[in-house]
Amino acid sequence: MQVRVKGATLTDIGLVRNKNEDAASIFISENYSIAMVADGIGGHRKGEVASDTTISMISEHMMNNTKEYSLNRVKKIIKAAIKDANKEINRLSVKPEYLNMGTTLVLAVVLEDQTYITNIGDSRLYTYKSGKGLSKVTVDQTYVEYMVQTGKMTREEAKVSPQKNVLLNAIGINPSVYYDEYIIDNDYDALLLCSDGLYNMVEEDEMACVLEEHLRSDEKCRKLVDLANAHGGLDNIGISLVEVK
Repeated sequence: MQVRVKGATLTDIGLVRNKNEDAASIFISENYSIAMVADGIGGHRKGEVASDTTISMISEHMMNNTKEYSLNRVKKIIKAAIKDANKEINRLSVKPEYLNMGTTLVLAVVLEDQTYITNIGDSRLYTYKSGKGLSKVTVDQTYVEYMVQTGKMTREEAKVSPQKNVLLNAIGINPSVYYDEYIIDNDYDALLLCSDGLYNMVEEDEMACVLEEHLRSDEKCRKLVDLANAHGGLDNIGISLVEVK
């Protein structure tokens, strides 16, 4: 039997950008639950098209599957969905009105005992456990994260680097795309998927405090967005929150 979950999503334009290129989605069924956040890139070059298209295509692949939702089957579905989304966005991205558009993607598919996670770019997934706070699962596919991982930059230097938003990977920017994948046990109280518009503005302990509160999932998303905006709202904010009932 599928683990019982509840959840909510919310995106916000923030206080500085002139349009919202973040997209977020959550779908809960008897067989699986899937949550996604995509952060479009390209500015006036239709980054929102890339993020919306990616989430729509992946959702369609999952819902059109008629076989059992085993871990191995889900991995195959997601692999095909990401490949198709990348192909479509890359096809569009050579047109003048869509030139160089792309999107990050972080997703989680919650099954009976385990959760399958994939990540492309610098949107993140955290697990939350009451009394233990947040734990970051994904690794940012960015230049500064690479520099930190290879010992060429400290974590403190990475936080203030002018290159901290330079992506090494995104959907649509190349004819093929790679992704990181993670498999975790369902021993968490919540999953928080978010774009950099949240985690660059709100500290992890602040996010954990919100998730600890006795609020509905949608109220927690709203409070997280309000915190990001209270701290400056320098970017679009995208959130998908999955909570175990």
